[in-house]
Amino acid sequence: MIDESWAVDRYNVYYIGIEAELGKDIVPICDYRSFRRLNRLYAADAKCVYYKNKIVKGADPKTFVVLDGGNEYGQDKNRVYYEDRATNIRNLKTLKHKNMDNNLLCNAFHTDGKIVYNSELMPMPVGTDFATIRRIELARNWYADKNRVYYENRILYKAKPQTLKIFPIYYVSEDYVSNNNLNSCYSFDGNHVYYLDSLMHGVDVASFICGYDFVDSISFAFDKNRYYEGKPNPRLQKLRQGKVKVDSGHY
Repeated sequence: MIDESWAVDRYNVYYIGIEAELGKDIVPICDYRSFRRLNRLYAADAKCVYYKNKIVKGADPKTFVVLDGGNEYGQDKNRVYYEDRATNIRNLKTLKHKNMDNNLLCNAFHTDGKIVYNSELMPMPVGTDFATIRRIELARNWYADKNRVYYENRILYKAKPQTLKIFPIYYVSEDYVSNNNLNSCYSFDGNHVYYLDSLMHGVDVASFICGYDFVDSISFAFDKNRYYEGKPNPRLQKLRQGKVKVDSGHY
């Protein structure tokens, strides 16, 4: 073990951080003798750069550094990276930024004067208004400017930036249900319901519920008419019928 996130032997790198999945986070190592930790998510050796259990393709290990303001952002002599993905940004410092409170990158937007980049450094569609672009909810990937709504860098058809909301997520266990957080997949605007950036059809917004069943380890979504994700079980049927008490305390 190198620290709480990384371990290595002469055959592999092992990402053992809090998000690791046992048996799924082994990375074939390029040069174990020179392996070094960069932060809790990035590491490098003489030949490769690693992000968790992935090799960052094309990254130059000699010049790669983790950027200030975010554990998931890096840069080498050629370009900027978000997680294990190379971007087409050569140098983040040359761009104009907004929402860089306390130098944090997780809620920031950037532009070179022509292209707007979101917090994951994806180029936004032509016409994105840099002056008004914002994240709709903290840690969720919906964005809005004065004209449009986006999921990551894709436009939500018919969605209105003034009224789009994100559904609460229902956490279901054997004997407890809560909805004290927001979902990462479903949003709505009036009578329109979206799965990520896709407009869903025929959904009853008033009775729509989405969440995660910890007992069966599945996500679910349903309204009074049908299941859109997951499958019926006694716990979800009680929730659907309004026969369970839901803890709605938010944090």
